[in-house]
Amino acid sequence: MSPPRHITEISIAFICGLFSRATLNVSVVDTLTQDLKFVHVFPRVNTVAAEPASGADGGGEQTADPATLVLTCTLEVLQKQVPRRCVSFTQKQALLKILKSASSTIAGCEMKLAKLETPTDEEQRVFDTAVALSDKITWVQQQMEAQVEAGQLTKSEQDTVVAQLAAKLSEADAAIAAATAEGKPSKAEKVQAARAGIVAKKEAVSAVKPITHAVKYEKELKPLKAQLAELEKIEAARGLQTLDTIKKLREKPGIEQQIADIYAANRGWFEDPEAFEKRMRAASKPVAAAAKPAGSAGGGASAGNGFITQKGGAAKAKASTGKTATSNPWAALGGS
Repeated sequence: MSPPRHITEISIAFICGLFSRATLNVSVVDTLTQDLKFVHVFPRVNTVAAEPASGADGGGEQTADPATLVLTCTLEVLQKQVPRRCVSFTQKQALLKILKSASSTIAGCEMKLAKLETPTDEEQRVFDTAVALSDKITWVQQQMEAQVEAGQLTKSEQDTVVAQLAAKLSEADAAIAAATAEGKPSKAEKVQAARAGIVAKKEAVSAVKPITHAVKYEKELKPLKAQLAELEKIEAARGLQTLDTIKKLREKPGIEQQIADIYAANRGWFEDPEAFEKRMRAASKPVAAAAKPAGSAGGGASAGNGFITQKGGAAKAKASTGKTATSNPWAALGGS
């Protein structure tokens, strides 16, 4: 006698990890003439995409703090970033301060380890992550020296460097007087030679015509600022206004975003916020067109390498000063 036809439904939950949270519905059909097995797999699918970790957007260098990045990156990366991110002498000076501070921290950490003392968490972090600090310090100092030699200083930077050199002259005078009093003529001569180099450098820096740093998208920034000012006047106006005038206010968010993007494109590393705002305000002011005499030469400005350099005056001043007496002019300022 043939067995009756029957259908058995079996539900099996896999917990072995082959299918995460998957349910298998197995239908087994036995017939008189054949033995067929149908396996239907219905995995539980999570349609919610996993959110990226905080701050992880695929561009580690873009989201990293600049002070951390300059310590942890390679020398090659720093050499690529500094010309774009640290254009001014003041920015490079701040960068050098960070590098030297980290170098001092590592030296202190090494002393603690030699004494079997436990460094602080911050000391250990810098010790573990900082890369090629000595090479970076040397390279940044060279860039600063070259910038001073080329006269690429703003007015405030020029005043600061001149003041620093004047202080070095006072220190040199005191050292010469002390060496003479101690009866050490050879030491006095060495200091006197160094003093001559400082004097030459001070005269060269004082004679250079200050520069202003170019602002990216300056031509676009000025009309945007003018439009924003006009819209702000509409907002502050009292009394009835036409519908067309009020509709103009719809453009304000877009204009503000464009201005914010231009500001972000110009914001470098370690730039003083007040100095940055002053630079951007100056760039957005409308400049009255001045008549230029026909056939005039040597005046005006030319933009290049992130600077607007004044022609004529700086070149003459540099030519008149000649080569300084020291091969490491920035060392005269202590590199700080």
